[in-house]
Amino acid sequence: MFPKAGAARQVLDAISEIELRETVEKIAIPRHFTAETAANQRIGQWLFTELESLGLSVAVQGQSRNIVAHRPNIVPEVWIGAHYDSIPGCPGADDNASAVAAALACARALAQLAPMHNIGFVAFNREEDGLVGSREFVHGWLLRKGIPAREVHILEMIGYASSLPGSQQTPGGLPLRLPKTGDFLGLLGNRHSSGLVDMMLAQAAGTLPGLPVYGLKVGFGLERHFGVLMRSDHAPFWEANMPAVMW
Repeated sequence: MFPKAGAARQVLDAISEIELRETVEKIAIPRHFTAETAANQRIGQWLFTELESLGLSVAVQGQSRNIVAHRPNIVPEVWIGAHYDSIPGCPGADDNASAVAAALACARALAQLAPMHNIGFVAFNREEDGLVGSREFVHGWLLRKGIPAREVHILEMIGYASSLPGSQQTPGGLPLRLPKTGDFLGLLGNRHSSGLVDMMLAQAAGTLPGLPVYGLKVGFGLERHFGVLMRSDHAPFWEANMPAVMW
């Protein structure tokens, strides 16, 4: 994802904690696609303007009004995505303003440090309606245009952590084991993205050795039998056999 040595550290250093907080505060209002249509459209327009101000080519895609951004005249090989809608009546600060803030921070840092990057950004809508936006992006943008995706990084609810023992709970019956304390960052991959999980774990260990990061891999297509593993925007990419991880 970052070919030059030390580039990941540079990007990380360019990210402002203050800007992350301000973005979450900006987005964290009830903004469901149909229940709070005006707010949903207002946040989508704000994201469009912010990404366009970075010199990116930005489009509103599909009936879901996904916000898609990339450098002009390039075909992205890597995508970073997060959904910007919320459930009705909920500000959705963690789910999923936290992830949108992180994706936007990456876009800002890369525009400053690596203006020739081939990374695309997509803010999905209607995740809370059954992954409608991400499915529309996979089929209506990537597959329809024949665009290959070498890496897809889906950010989901990354703004909450707890150091209390027993704070991390895992749904029963899953083929995964998690730590008992919810103070870590987890990457979920399947058979098409297990190598991507390994690559991200190695990069995280070299860049932020003090941050607990765990890779969770679902093999042999078992994700099809555990619906809870398919409840975020990585699922349509998995269904299309694209190498996607959920953070």
